[in-house]
Amino acid sequence: MPPRGSIASRVAKVKQAFHGDKLQVLPIRDALGNGCKDYIEKNGWIGMCAQQETIRARHPKRVYYVEGDPATMGWLLGYMAAPHVFLMTTDYRRNVIFDFFDMEELGRRGLGQLIERRVVNRVRKTVSQIAPSMPKAFREEIAGISEGCKAFNGTVVATADLWEINIGADVVLAHMYSRELFRSWDSSGHSLRPYPMCNAFMAPSDDGSRWFGRDFMWPTANVFQKVACLVIYNPVDGKAFVSQTAPGIVGSMAAMNRDGVAVGVNAHLSALSDPQMTGLNSLLLVRDVAAHATSAAQAAKRIQDTQRGLTWFYPVADEKNAFVVEAGKTVDQKSSYLSCMDWRYRWPLRRRLASLPCPRKGAFVRKPGYTYPAWVARLNRKLWKLYSTDALVKVANTFWNGFDASKALVSGNLKDFTKSIHYLLEAFRRKAKYDPRYFDPCGFINLDWKGRNCPGPFYFAPVRKLPKGTIIATNFSISPAMRLTAMNEWIDSIGAPFLNDFQWRYDTLAQLLRDAFCQSPDGLDASSAWNTINFLTPNPSGPFHDYYHEDGVTNWRHIKVKGSVSLFHLGRRWMKSQFGYYGDIPVEVRLLRYV
Repeated sequence: MPPRGSIASRVAKVKQAFHGDKLQVLPIRDALGNGCKDYIEKNGWIGMCAQQETIRARHPKRVYYVEGDPATMGWLLGYMAAPHVFLMTTDYRRNVIFDFFDMEELGRRGLGQLIERRVVNRVRKTVSQIAPSMPKAFREEIAGISEGCKAFNGTVVATADLWEINIGADVVLAHMYSRELFRSWDSSGHSLRPYPMCNAFMAPSDDGSRWFGRDFMWPTANVFQKVACLVIYNPVDGKAFVSQTAPGIVGSMAAMNRDGVAVGVNAHLSALSDPQMTGLNSLLLVRDVAAHATSAAQAAKRIQDTQRGLTWFYPVADEKNAFVVEAGKTVDQKSSYLSCMDWRYRWPLRRRLASLPCPRKGAFVRKPGYTYPAWVARLNRKLWKLYSTDALVKVANTFWNGFDASKALVSGNLKDFTKSIHYLLEAFRRKAKYDPRYFDPCGFINLDWKGRNCPGPFYFAPVRKLPKGTIIATNFSISPAMRLTAMNEWIDSIGAPFLNDFQWRYDTLAQLLRDAFCQSPDGLDASSAWNTINFLTPNPSGPFHDYYHEDGVTNWRHIKVKGSVSLFHLGRRWMKSQFGYYGDIPVEVRLLRYV
């Protein structure tokens, strides 16, 4: 529904909504140099900005309101947030890519400049090829942001740089997951850091509605935490929605529309990815769904039907339903899933695995209460054994995948080769012993995040008992067919620092929800829901306050939020989001007051 009423009435409505959410309206300099007003106008549409003070006075948290067609909304946001857009397209764009690599290790091997020459150039080239195929609305909005920045004070922000901060990380991850580009200079994958750390839950609320909780963990490049914001979009066409994002990023880390449909995105390490990155993925797909879906079921179908080129999970929910869409690149052939699986694991289990159903278009829609056949779980004992006893085969497989001693000597990567062998022998020494208790409905594979009991990605994750109507996601598949796409030596190598943590967070989130519903069987109240999604807070009162730490930071309040933690009440269309620093007061927005 397009915004209605005069400019004065719309300004008054938004201003009142900002005050109701305890936000201070910021005056905006008029584009014609006629002083400052509470709003900026373009083509008859308005943009407004408000802020909430933080523990870092230089970086208050901002909430933007924009309306109109895509180009106008982009212009308004670019004008109001020009300095922050500039930071995102310069410091953030140039530095965030290096958070995906162990630069200290690469520097010791003299490969640091290789990132600049190969990876950065490949990202720029691929982004330039993909951008023209993106939806017209996104292209117009990005062009509008660039023009808005220039209108503010002559700030030059190139559209190419804007596209890079919107889809550049997807390009890096698609090449990383598929091993394209990296095989020639890091055969072990141990210098790569895909940063796959996200949590999500959807659960009934105590008033008969539903909570949607999102913990989106993402590298900040020491910029994101300074400029992260909420944007309330009120478009002429499509649905009004609130988005957690950063100026210049038109995609969403998490979003909810006026119909009470919420959507987020979780990273997923899987070989079911296309280095050419065709289609719509991650943050832009979240934004697309929020702008169009009228229900969770429609949101899940839209994700499934969209052409995708990269593996991500998409939790979606409305008041009555919730799903986790475990999605890879768009495929239809069953062979696509089995071919991702390492042959040493595929061959002994080939007959049983052949009977697994093939997800539609490379995406499995998981519902609350989902479970897989018992025979799948029984395969885990054999998978554990294969992982724990085949160290010599793994060493041979390292050679088989294209890395041999002669290449190491010629390229200077012998240290990388030695590190790979050491990692494999360490896995053999630990032996990752199988214990049937790991698969108890309320069990744990690792009792804390330091545990190392998982056989890499080579097992079918247990289905945990959850309260009725509740569903959770971290960073690994529960559905067997999608799980096969991660049972890969390369995924094992690049995910080594994270794979056990995925399982621990999943098991812990399940336990926290079981405990919360024991206290409140009819549904969670706001406090319980927030504590559940924010369970990793470094606040000393939190149950896992030592999970996060930051070098040189002794006060937990000054630890950066790497991404954002958001909670949505889908009935009241209310959002609470923490970004910036953990000591900051979360920002709250009631969407229906604005639209």
